[in-house]
Amino acid sequence: LDVAFRQKSLNYPVGEFYSYTNTGYAIAKTLVERVSGKTLQEFTQERIFRPLGMSSAFLRPGRLDAFPGVRTLAYRRAGSSMELHDVFDFEHFHGGSNVYVSAGDLHAWNAALMTGTVLPRALDDIARPASVGNAASGLTQGSWYRTPAGDASWYAGHLQGFHSEVFRDVKARVSIVYHSNNTIEPWLQLGLVRAVRSILAGAEPGPLAAPGAEAGAQGGYTALAGPWRRPDGAALEIESAAGRIRMRRQGVAYEMFPVSATTFYVPGLHFMVGFAREAGAVSRIHVATARSE
Repeated sequence: LDVAFRQKSLNYPVGEFYSYTNTGYAIAKTLVERVSGKTLQEFTQERIFRPLGMSSAFLRPGRLDAFPGVRTLAYRRAGSSMELHDVFDFEHFHGGSNVYVSAGDLHAWNAALMTGTVLPRALDDIARPASVGNAASGLTQGSWYRTPAGDASWYAGHLQGFHSEVFRDVKARVSIVYHSNNTIEPWLQLGLVRAVRSILAGAEPGPLAAPGAEAGAQGGYTALAGPWRRPDGAALEIESAAGRIRMRRQGVAYEMFPVSATTFYVPGLHFMVGFAREAGAVSRIHVATARSE
């Protein structure tokens, strides 16, 4: 591996910025194969898929016509209809993506992490908070989002028209997973998890519609910059510079990416963010998570 030789200096000071990247997982995949002497498909089949009865799980081949069986296609909305919005050939890089699995088998994996029936010696590390600078990042060392108390964890995956959500509440012993093969509304992605949690708790699920957010880029990102406070009292800072927008939380900056005309996604926090205007000025921020809005 010659990563150290290709990257001569840091992109930003340590502890000041969070950047989403799969490079670490690609390196981990290479290390697993070198140490075990097996391909990642062989290793995961032996250590995870087969012991948990995950019969559908496999690492996708480079060519889509080489899939072992029936493959679901992905779509996106185009006006009142749907159009094909599928993955591409030759995306056979593994480590950070391209593991295909059914919802039932994804639940088996999620439940096993909750009960300790898989990777028991690594579970403490998987659940331990990861820090950026002097603050907790919201992620664990196993790259799961977590509550401050550590009693619930979740993560999502999205590629082209495919979307998956995984949530587990260790205290309530609840596992929630779902797949979608169309590019569903960003607010609905997290809203479905919150709705199912409410139903399981015997409560009303609440509305799934997006909040009254307006196009975030009206007037440019600078109109969104400044201090904000969520309804729960949590303080946030929005920064805009060089045509980019970031959210600063507990001293750490997180890039915000527009995923629709009214919505930003914040990797590292798993936030969906929208802004509302009153009298022509941005007046409110909406922040949705898998736990609450």
